[in-house]
Amino acid sequence: SGSHRGDFVEGNAHGLAIAALALAEGGHTDDAREALKKLEAVWSDHNQSQSSADLALAALAYQSVDPAGRTNAAALMGRIWASRQRLGQLTAWPAYALRVQPNAAAGSAIAQDVPDVEATAWILTAAQEITPSDKRIDAVARWLMANRSGDHWGAPSNTALTVMALTRYLAQSHEMQPLCDAQVLINGKTVNTTHFGPESIDRPDVVLDIPASGLSAGQNTVRIQKTGQGRL
Repeated sequence: SGSHRGDFVEGNAHGLAIAALALAEGGHTDDAREALKKLEAVWSDHNQSQSSADLALAALAYQSVDPAGRTNAAALMGRIWASRQRLGQLTAWPAYALRVQPNAAAGSAIAQDVPDVEATAWILTAAQEITPSDKRIDAVARWLMANRSGDHWGAPSNTALTVMALTRYLAQSHEMQPLCDAQVLINGKTVNTTHFGPESIDRPDVVLDIPASGLSAGQNTVRIQKTGQGRL
């Protein structure tokens, strides 16, 4: 195969990031390295507008190039995690992690505060490839699940990307293959124990009706105790 250098978009960070990943996954390692080198140069000149999605794309490209590139991939993932937004128990990323405001004082930067589906889906994909055992991945997948609009995630391209990322997440996490028991306790007393297995995925939610006689006057405590694997 010939060189793909002519396909690079000079100065276009997103184009370079996409090209680097496509070339790396296609086995064109030398051209992928060149694209990554050009991308790093663009970032060096325009670091105030670094895209969260491009960081993830570059991390995936470095991971695919060769074993030596995995050090760079891990370093980029460290930068990505450092810029995450913690939204309660969920995690997401804005389109741009940090951006210097026009006419702002030198050295000042603010976090972009709107979580972005495309950026978060690319980062979920990268995290699963580069650091698959990272427990923080669950919070990223849950944010994407919670931010679906009907049966899609905005634009068709974002929907396709998110579906691919979540499909891989579900396969790796075995969330669709639960094998656990859930015990419901009210005021320390067990009122129900339910077993969840793979067949439970398509079943309706479990609803418990607790009679007034099962409650105490004033405050009551409800606790759910899980044993086994899978998420309730």
